[in-house]
Amino acid sequence: MGTYMLKEALCQWLGKPNLSQLEDFLPLPDKANLTLNKEFNPLAIISLVYDPFRDDESLRTTLEHSDQPTEFDLLRKNYPIRREFRSLKLHAENDSDLAYMSKLGFSVI
Repeated sequence: MGTYMLKEALCQWLGKPNLSQLEDFLPLPDKANLTLNKEFNPLAIISLVYDPFRDDESLRTTLEHSDQPTEFDLLRKNYPIRREFRSLKLHAENDSDLAYMSKLGFSVI
């Protein structure tokens, strides 16, 4: 993301249009569309895009090392690509379910 932000700033500074979007450089999401049923679990849907427990475990592991600052820096530099919630397009018959998920940042159709 940081490199793309630099590209955007450079285009703006040069007065040139930025003809690409960040999504053009990212791998396709594992799941692009999902239809919600009546008993959908928001946490399960969130985990399709982002697993905060993986981040927590990785961060806690750095605390166990004697050279914690270096381990944390390696973690930061090798952070896996993570898609935004908006990369998952949700469908549902119930508009209130879609409104709820939209507030979390998911794309709704």
